[in-house]
Amino acid sequence: MARTSSDDDLDMSFFDKSPGGGIAVANAILYSVVLIETWMLTTGSLFVMGLVMALIIVLAGLLCRYVMNLMGSEEYAVGEEAVAVAPAPVAKTTASAAAPAPAAVKIAPAL
Repeated sequence: MARTSSDDDLDMSFFDKSPGGGIAVANAILYSVVLIETWMLTTGSLFVMGLVMALIIVLAGLLCRYVMNLMGSEEYAVGEEAVAVAPAPVAKTTASAAAPAPAAVKIAPAL
């Protein structure tokens, strides 16, 4: 039976939908950066080295932004999440006025 996409699936992240795919993407990025760095070292060009370093910095920034968006807001992490305020209780004028006061209980000290 084929699984169909529901409305709940639209809010899921890539890692929620496919954890193995996330690991595959991470490995692909890692090995491609290592191969590009190896190529950079074999060329011996300062321009290529600057270009590769700029590429690494941009990729690291994009990865950090993605992970921070995935983690959510900082307020939740530090415990400052906005708490919903409960509505004020409605005063019951007729029921509280008609209720009798509780009886006073006196306890004698033990000797």
